[in-house]
Amino acid sequence: MRWVDDIFSLIWDISEWFYDCYIEANTWVYPFRYVATPFYYLYRSFWNLLTPIAQFSDWVYDVQQKVTGILSFADIWTEFSKWFKWAEWAWSWVLDASLIINYYISNWWSSASLTVQSWISEARTYAESLVAGAMVIVTNLQAAWDAFKGKIPSIDAVVAWWGNWSGELLSVINTWWTGALLEVQVLINSAFTVRESLWSGWQDWRDQVIDFFTDPVEFLWAKFTDWFLGPEV
Repeated sequence: MRWVDDIFSLIWDISEWFYDCYIEANTWVYPFRYVATPFYYLYRSFWNLLTPIAQFSDWVYDVQQKVTGILSFADIWTEFSKWFKWAEWAWSWVLDASLIINYYISNWWSSASLTVQSWISEARTYAESLVAGAMVIVTNLQAAWDAFKGKIPSIDAVVAWWGNWSGELLSVINTWWTGALLEVQVLINSAFTVRESLWSGWQDWRDQVIDFFTDPVEFLWAKFTDWFLGPEV
């Protein structure tokens, strides 16, 4: 029957269109490719209608072949009533397809929107932290630049220094050498102070060694006298 074939072709076209939408949406970037899921469900829903419609068309054709006489309207209605009701329901479903599509999309977006909003919030927080960090860096660079500019001598000071570069250099060396000498002297004094007891004992032995090599006989006679007669007062 032509009207059944028209319904079958319409359902087929709608199913194919939703399948194409599913294939296209599945190639989109995350998270937008999630919209492919409701398109797939719609494609399967329309596709599942094709089988009963095809069966209905085959049944109608079979009935036509088996009818050998003229049937009454009551007989025809009894034979076709359940299929007419089913076809009416299927056609109503097709007419309400926009509502079904809206249901699937609204249901998907109600859950996905919360995730998208959280991503947007995280991205905004991250961007704000980057801006704050950049402002701190700029502030530190400005302070460092101002400090550096304060240390740059004027051109007049540079010319004056270069005009007396030898005197300026000697002044720097003298200043450094004077301080260095004081530091070295402090180190020497501290070393002698720490080792004063050791140095005092060593000085006595040093004097005796010098006396021995200067006049060995006199040194030994003095030691002999000290041992037996006692040291001279």
